[in-house]
Amino acid sequence: AKVHKMSDKIFLGTVGLATDQQTLLEKFRFHMKLYELREERKMKASVFPNFVATSLYEKRFGPYYCEPVIAGLDGKDNKPYIAAYDLIGAGLFAKDFVVAGTSSEALYGM
Repeated sequence: AKVHKMSDKIFLGTVGLATDQQTLLEKFRFHMKLYELREERKMKASVFPNFVATSLYEKRFGPYYCEPVIAGLDGKDNKPYIAAYDLIGAGLFAKDFVVAGTSSEALYGM
């Protein structure tokens, strides 16, 4: 597992196959820069997960073996935002915590 700084307000945690983590990280960074060039503004923490879900779902028949976890601060009031995705882009949104990886069931506890 590794945490990557995508922007000043968005962090991406990745769990899974190391080569797929690197591939997705480079893909996400490229598209974030492209978004900033097109839109002339920074990507919000609530917009980035939509792109992640779409990217993972595109490869659903030959998925990346990586489960991204996104944490960020959204809007001008810096409202916390967290989300996690499975291999095919199905999202898990929560207000307090999310888990990912092979031991995610054990991390929920009793």
